[in-house]
Amino acid sequence: MEQLDTIFSSTFTKLGVDSNNLAIVLSEPVGIPNIQRELTAQLMFEKYNISGLFSQMDASLAMYATGRVSGVMVDVGAFSTRAVPIYDGYPIQTATRTVPYGGETVTELVTRMLREGQGLAVTEDQAREAKERFVFCTPSAATDDALAGASVGVERSFTLPDGTAISVGDAMAEAGKALFAPDRPTGFNTPVIGIPELVHCSYYATPPGYRPELAKSLVLCGGGSMVKDIADRVEVEMRARIPATAETEACVMAPPDRAAMSWRGGCILSSLKSFSQVMVTKKDYDEVGPVIVHRKS
Repeated sequence: MEQLDTIFSSTFTKLGVDSNNLAIVLSEPVGIPNIQRELTAQLMFEKYNISGLFSQMDASLAMYATGRVSGVMVDVGAFSTRAVPIYDGYPIQTATRTVPYGGETVTELVTRMLREGQGLAVTEDQAREAKERFVFCTPSAATDDALAGASVGVERSFTLPDGTAISVGDAMAEAGKALFAPDRPTGFNTPVIGIPELVHCSYYATPPGYRPELAKSLVLCGGGSMVKDIADRVEVEMRARIPATAETEACVMAPPDRAAMSWRGGCILSSLKSFSQVMVTKKDYDEVGPVIVHRKS
């Protein structure tokens, strides 16, 4: 809790706001322990003297930002990627699936490729810049090898601070493939499934009656999802895995601001007139104690 206290204190200080009598929306990862939620509430109400608290899973907040209440949120984080089915606003935790790679894992891969493959003394920050500018996803698994070394309309050169210009095309294609085939020799060399298989497993772990609605909104979010053409590739892969019917056709969404969708969803939620009715108030906390966070949120 000491580390969490430090984060909250630093946040309020940097924002230049007084926490007294503020209403706070907190984003939480799926599967957070109940005791941690209670300790967080205790810290916020007793030390920072807030007036109200609403804790919500980050996937649900991101879904709010799309204007939808049902779908599968595919959150590509720094070092993990999760598929979280959400139906009528509620995450289906039993169907949530996670794999241990994300955006920063791709950064590490690009770093290794440029250092070992081309003998370049790049820093991790330079490799991250190269990833953000150049990594792309090929249209399908069938075209991976054919397009790996071909021009697909993206920049293929990168200039280091010392003025050295290097070609990064092949490395960027390989890095993009790693999100879909992470066990490839040029990928992570780890026995984990790619994003399409992850979503497929999560989708089919939900009740059959929910699936037509979920398939309509397979939503990409998180900073690691900002790879070029990732939405097109995921949609191709998912349509091959989820048979189209009169009610069901896989549709992948990738909002431009998806790196900050949980933040935007929290802003939307807190601006609603009904927000005061769902948040835990200071009066609620004083009457019931920290366990109140399990009754509201």
